[in-house]
Amino acid sequence: MAVLFLGTDFREARALDLELLETHVSQIRAILAHNQDLSAGAVVLATCNRFEMYLDSANFPDAVAKARAAITEALGEPGIAIANRLEIRTGDDVVQHLFSVASGLESMVIGEGEISGQVKRALFEAEQLQSTSPEIQRLFQSAFRVSKQVANQTGLGISVRSIIGEAIKQAAVRMDDLADTKVLLIGTGSYARVAAAALRLSKATEISVHSRSGRAQKFAKLHNLAAVAEDGLLAALVGADLVVGASGRQGFVISLDMALAAQAIRVTLNAPTQIFIDVALARDVEPAVAQIPGCDLIDLETLAQLEDSGYEEELAQAQNIILDSIFSYNQSKLERGVDPIISALRQEFGALVRDEVAAVKRRSGEQAALDVERSLSRVTNAILHKPLVKAKTMARTGNHNDYVQAVKLLYSIDLTTND
Repeated sequence: MAVLFLGTDFREARALDLELLETHVSQIRAILAHNQDLSAGAVVLATCNRFEMYLDSANFPDAVAKARAAITEALGEPGIAIANRLEIRTGDDVVQHLFSVASGLESMVIGEGEISGQVKRALFEAEQLQSTSPEIQRLFQSAFRVSKQVANQTGLGISVRSIIGEAIKQAAVRMDDLADTKVLLIGTGSYARVAAAALRLSKATEISVHSRSGRAQKFAKLHNLAAVAEDGLLAALVGADLVVGASGRQGFVISLDMALAAQAIRVTLNAPTQIFIDVALARDVEPAVAQIPGCDLIDLETLAQLEDSGYEEELAQAQNIILDSIFSYNQSKLERGVDPIISALRQEFGALVRDEVAAVKRRSGEQAALDVERSLSRVTNAILHKPLVKAKTMARTGNHNDYVQAVKLLYSIDLTTND
């Protein structure tokens, strides 16, 4: 068995396609989990800037066909074209890609801190659906270790970057300073908490919050913000120079008509250019707002066009860690190839010990049998230690077939390996 990858990200896919895939990811996961002959395991990762499927399968063409079918079944007709555009990876390309993704090297914002948690949640969802496999578990657990290593050993872990944080930095550059800027935050969920923290780091102090769910008062009290009344959104929009969408819910909070009405009033007040930040797939701001004179929009497409420079040394360090980890992962995988051989040897010696212990028990009783079992177990472990170490050594060099023949000759054991 080996792991196959199908996926796309912000570099290749339209934001609308990624939004469709993320919206239907639960259905896609369920279809894969119930399609028992698809593969031995399946993990699906869907975020605002990527969609990826990791499939453990012995039949790659069949797995690809059925993965595409799962997307089409979940999305309907639009899924046909989207599924056919997914990139396919195999072998070490899959390992390197997942290690890089989990470490934040493939993110729109290099070193993004959120992606590791998103990868963990994707594996958790697969576990809940019982759609993982031993090989997929080993691959993902290795990716988590690599992610920690990259975070601990390079400057990327210190930066703790996020997409919303980078968008706010871009706004700060355009506005010179956020210290005296009036900010309207939309949303009160986990994404809004991240946005509020990023705004504070950017020295913003005049922050008001609006919520469609009626939780603005509670959120404002927890984060020392000002709550916007449910009927006070237009007035808050007129007064805000920076608007940050972070509700994560479907449907526009700021429509084109509302933004036009607010801008008409702001013009009379000689207000500066109003900047909108909307970097979630579920948009809070209608995209056409960007066409209004006096309005500026920072969205995922805006961030995707920015050059992420200044981390060249950290990236080089991270890539070296990943390459070393791929080698270690493959070495470990080769060693696992001799597990059936080791198991057969242990079973053969274990059977001899059990026979001898049973004979002693019949002749001399329970206590004598226990003493003999302990003694023979120590001797067996000592005898097998060097042969088992040699098995793993030969597996790493790809010569374990010679080892199999030697075991057959010495012990007359018929071994079945997973070559």
